[in-house]
Amino acid sequence: MFRFYPRRNIEDAFMNVHSPALTKAFANNTNVLAAMNGPVVFYVTGYQAKKQQTEERQAFTKVSSVLCKLMNRQNEDADSDVSPHQQGFRRLLAGIYTHTNAHIVAAPMAHFLAMNKSRFRFSHNHAFLSVIGIESFLLNMSTTGSIRMLDGKPVWYHKAMDYIYRPKEFENYSLLDFFENFKSVRCNKATKTGQVAFSFLTGHAFQKSHCIVNRERAVIATFSWNWLRSTFDFAESLLQSAAVNAKDYNEREEYCRRFLMLFKPFRLLADFLDDADSYQMAF
Repeated sequence: MFRFYPRRNIEDAFMNVHSPALTKAFANNTNVLAAMNGPVVFYVTGYQAKKQQTEERQAFTKVSSVLCKLMNRQNEDADSDVSPHQQGFRRLLAGIYTHTNAHIVAAPMAHFLAMNKSRFRFSHNHAFLSVIGIESFLLNMSTTGSIRMLDGKPVWYHKAMDYIYRPKEFENYSLLDFFENFKSVRCNKATKTGQVAFSFLTGHAFQKSHCIVNRERAVIATFSWNWLRSTFDFAESLLQSAAVNAKDYNEREEYCRRFLMLFKPFRLLADFLDDADSYQMAF
């Protein structure tokens, strides 16, 4: 296993500080070495171990006591070539970092990160794709949806409707591509924000109130990790269609249907098959 060990001694402790100008200019975290004088070091280390953090305060007191004794011994040693104050304060900083089990982020930095969703900006967002619910909807099985008000009346809604009754402009989009690039919003919101809107086909319960628009940033779909089962237990490769009476026939059919559901455009369950006799053949 590859491991990276930076060439930095443990006493070379760095403290994170907040500087709006530096953060905005460099768009990353900034590490500043505390100046080697008493007030600065004790202020920073004291803030790191606030009194509401009991375990940190105890560790801070214990480590400080030991290091102060060491500093006194060094101060009494006239032959020492090492500056006792510099050595002592640096070790005090290192001791706080290595003997406490939590670090407190300064309030301005915490506020900045919270307002800007971390100091890192990713190329994509992520969003949950309800594949289990959409599959149940396709198979006419009992599934959980939500209630939306339409003309003062409650109407049952499921996200599967957005794809099945998607605008004709997106006929050739797979479920995965459609979900990662487009979303459903209210028509009046799309008009207000000047977004290009696409209308649902007839059959969507909220065709008149909602529409499809482009996402501001593409998302990566996430769903239950075990929804796409393993092929480990299959007796033969999926490239070889199993007989109907095969022991793992149903599991293989389910596996293939779910992959087709993600990557093959459809509106009805029959669209997966085309002229094939099974989902395995279509796959």
